[in-house]
Amino acid sequence: MNMYLYIYKSKDSPLLDIEIIHLGYTFEKWSRMTKKEQNDVISKYIFNNQSYHYFIKAE
Repeated sequence: MNMYLYIYKSKDSPLLDIEIIHLGYTFEKWSRMTKKEQNDVISKYIFNNQSYHYFIKAE
């Protein structure tokens, strides 16, 4: 399974404006990373705009 980052701007209607990014990690590798390493990866895609909401999903 691969890890994907889902970024959306509106918490009320997330499906209207969503971006899906393949993070380049398998679930196994992602789960072995520390929380700081995971946050470092996420921060490459989410920066400057704190109004974004996101979640990580394995598919």
